[in-house]
Amino acid sequence: MPVIDDVREQHAKLKNKGFKYRLSYFWEYYKIHTIAVILGGIFLFSIIKSVVFSKNTVFEAVMINAAGIPNETAFSEVLEIDQKKETVLFDNGFYMTADFEHYDQQTYANQQKLMAVIAARTADVMLAPEDVSKNYWDSGVLGDLRNYFDEETLEAVKDKLIWHEPIDPDTGEKQPSIPIAVDVSDAPGLKGCYGSDTKVCFGAIINTKHTDWVQRFYNFLYSPESSSTE
Repeated sequence: MPVIDDVREQHAKLKNKGFKYRLSYFWEYYKIHTIAVILGGIFLFSIIKSVVFSKNTVFEAVMINAAGIPNETAFSEVLEIDQKKETVLFDNGFYMTADFEHYDQQTYANQQKLMAVIAARTADVMLAPEDVSKNYWDSGVLGDLRNYFDEETLEAVKDKLIWHEPIDPDTGEKQPSIPIAVDVSDAPGLKGCYGSDTKVCFGAIINTKHTDWVQRFYNFLYSPESSSTE
């Protein structure tokens, strides 16, 4: 039967029928198409919403093995960013065991995630327990804190600086000692984020695009406004 004749036949069946019959008929023959259109509309709306309303992350702190995070909104105010278009991210979605030679699948996945954000230059600082942090001291991930902290701050934290002699990956020889991290275990902004007996190391991601914000974040961790939000 030609398509046009089939359509006419379907219309004839509906002629003089009530609304309930028409609705039942429509649902029986077109429910799959209707559901597909609805789901497609929802998916399209989700994409449009994510594009239109997404914010640009202007600062990211990688927080390994952290149970909570400092106050992101408060730090956004410190940076005086446009919070309608920009945001900061304190990402505590990283879990890693300290023994990288016998790591589990979750550790491996988070190692890959960390390398991805570093390669994309979206990460600015790293906070991690010392036993995890030290796995990155010879990898070129963390930079010399003298490049990010001013002299006054370096003098103020000199007793908490962690010095390390990085190994040259090409020669295997030790290089001059540098302040690779600073102990921030006593920072008010990290209260509840790590265990009370955990030594937390703060380091600067070497290829951060916001070198001048590293010290500002460090200072923020010691401010009353930084209290944990989770």
